[in-house]
Amino acid sequence: MCIDFTCTASLFLARHCIHSSSARASDAAHSAPMRARNFHGGVMRAVFFRCGFASERVKNVFLPIMTYSTATIINIAFIPLYLPLFVLNILNLVHHRPIRTSGYLPLLIVTVLHLVGNTILVVDYTRSIRSVNLTVWGFILQSIGLSPMISAVLAFYANARDLMGQGTERSEKTIGRVLNLINLAAMICIITGYTNTTFTDSKGILLSHPTLPIQTKIGSILYILLTATLLAITTFGLNSDTKRTRTIRCALFISTPLMIVRSAFAAYTTFSGSILVVKSIWAKLVLQYVSEFVALAVLTCLGLVIKRHQGTREEVVGGGGDDVESVARKGWDSTAEETQQNGKNSVYG
Repeated sequence: MCIDFTCTASLFLARHCIHSSSARASDAAHSAPMRARNFHGGVMRAVFFRCGFASERVKNVFLPIMTYSTATIINIAFIPLYLPLFVLNILNLVHHRPIRTSGYLPLLIVTVLHLVGNTILVVDYTRSIRSVNLTVWGFILQSIGLSPMISAVLAFYANARDLMGQGTERSEKTIGRVLNLINLAAMICIITGYTNTTFTDSKGILLSHPTLPIQTKIGSILYILLTATLLAITTFGLNSDTKRTRTIRCALFISTPLMIVRSAFAAYTTFSGSILVVKSIWAKLVLQYVSEFVALAVLTCLGLVIKRHQGTREEVVGGGGDDVESVARKGWDSTAEETQQNGKNSVYG
């Protein structure tokens, strides 16, 4: 009896231990993935929390901008686009000399005009009390960017003609001077026309169709004629097969039609009176902002392409392709050789 009770108790305890151990093993097998899921869930919650916190900060920065008008958002977006062109044009000025005739100084002026003009328009929009004069000057700086671009194209064309050996003719120089004078006259007409225009009524509300002076319309027509002339002289005046001339011609073929589009849209807004209050902001984005930016970018990259093709410090300016330093170096070397030869002759003579 005692033995039976002892055996029964032993079997019960063994079965209980086996069941407990299997249960613990089963719990451990189930709890391992659970712990892993809890761990990964904690990590993901931390990541989502961080991202959510970051998105909140980004939202706090960009949410006020999204409440701005579409025109102001476009002006803000083009400021960082013009900054690389500003840096590249400074580099082009350093590498391409002489600065006065290289064509990159006008391009640098264009980038500065757009950076300042866009900044003025953005700052004026964010002010509690807006100033019509600031708005007008912002649009003036954006509008007269065509004048430096025309000067740059004329400089590139003159440099290409120098490479062809035809830039020293008097007629060539006369045509260049006349076109530059017309370009200056167009810029003066635009500036004086905008500054002499009343864009608000007696209550200070912007007029949708202000009456612009006649000189503003004359200036816009002159821009169209100038850009069309640039395309014509590029087509018929650059026929050389040299690599640098072909490169300049290709860049001018891309940029001058875009400048024609830009000047035509400027003339349309001038004659319709929709200067400050545009009819379609998307048409302005494509026909003014994008076209002018692409033309400026092509002309800016021209300096980098010519630099890569040359591989040395030769400049595009000058008929022979040599810069001032290389010419001076050659003259110095030839003078030194002549001096050495004369010394030998005097010794052995």
